[in-house]
Amino acid sequence: MVRLVWNSEIKMKITCRNSCELYDWITEGCSIKRGVNIDDPNTLSCCNLFLCREYMRNLATQQEPIYEWKTEGDNQIVGDNYKNEENSLYPLQPDRPLQRNDAVWFTSPCKSYGCWIINKSKKKLVVISIHTNAPERGWSENVYKSPYPLHNHNSPLAAASRLAWYVDEEGFGQYVMLINGEIATFTSKKPQNWRILKRRKEDKKS
Repeated sequence: MVRLVWNSEIKMKITCRNSCELYDWITEGCSIKRGVNIDDPNTLSCCNLFLCREYMRNLATQQEPIYEWKTEGDNQIVGDNYKNEENSLYPLQPDRPLQRNDAVWFTSPCKSYGCWIINKSKKKLVVISIHTNAPERGWSENVYKSPYPLHNHNSPLAAASRLAWYVDEEGFGQYVMLINGEIATFTSKKPQNWRILKRRKEDKKS
């Protein structure tokens, strides 16, 4: 028996691969979370970092298109703004421009990672060496007071130039993902009562 299937009956599954801006076409995986099933709709529905590709395209400007993928040669997918490992200047320089004037590019002293620095703190921050002094921690292990990051974000090359070390008004810094110059995701959102929770956690340890 042959059954005709109308177009209205065909529904495309929404997955990380076909719908998320953070999908990396080069590595064919998530540029933030490693080892996740990018073709499983359940992965996307449970992810708090999902960035709808179509929505982000609507926000894109002519100066910095998010994705303008084209095929060259043996079906090699490349992006107009993407540089591979051979011609990349990262971490000494970013591989993508940034659409904001309050950020500067930072390269770690060990030359192993880099990111943008966005400092919104009016306080004078002390330069800290993670090997000699422990920075004041915030509401998460990787949120601390420092004018620049003391730990490597270990992001894939395709996403590394989109990352920034964002220092808030209180002086706490953390990595954020930038899309079109705007902060799209935080490493760890600040809870309203985080100081109370941190104090209780410290009291339990003591």
